[in-house]
Amino acid sequence: MTTDQPDRQKRWLVLTAPGWGTDEATQQELPPEAIIGGWQIDEDGRSGPFEPNLAYLPADESWPSDPLDAILRQAAADPSQSIDKRNLIRDFIATLWNSVVDIGCDADGRPLLCTSEDVPCVLITTAAVHRQGVEVDRWRPLVGDRIADAVPAGVEVLINPNSPASCRLTVAALRPPAPRV
Repeated sequence: MTTDQPDRQKRWLVLTAPGWGTDEATQQELPPEAIIGGWQIDEDGRSGPFEPNLAYLPADESWPSDPLDAILRQAAADPSQSIDKRNLIRDFIATLWNSVVDIGCDADGRPLLCTSEDVPCVLITTAAVHRQGVEVDRWRPLVGDRIADAVPAGVEVLINPNSPASCRLTVAALRPPAPRV
């Protein structure tokens, strides 16, 4: 959700904060800050990309801010290079392709470059909470499957830079695989 309040005229499938809506009274009055984000449902019943709610802040910093942050935290908790971790990374990329994220831009709207371990990167955040402490002129929403096209050549992607589970990916990892013939 790219605004603080969802458009009540549209249909949404929302993801609520942990513990919200467990009793009948709370299910009737859902405040915007209890919504992690959601998927807009079109007229044909298909869901669009996940859109984080800019008003949502996790009640506890150990809670993930959104589905992408949850996957990154799970991968960071596993120090091995196991098959399960590779599957988590694959799942992360698939989820990223179907999520709205924000890319840090300069005043002219171009992706802002930073460095991570001497590697040039653009900044991507998966939720508003990850913008804290990051100095950019503006944040531009972008569906994850468009990131690779927005990043300059020779630059990598730094996701959630101030998160305990930040991650850096190559642009090649974000491109869909070529169709098999």
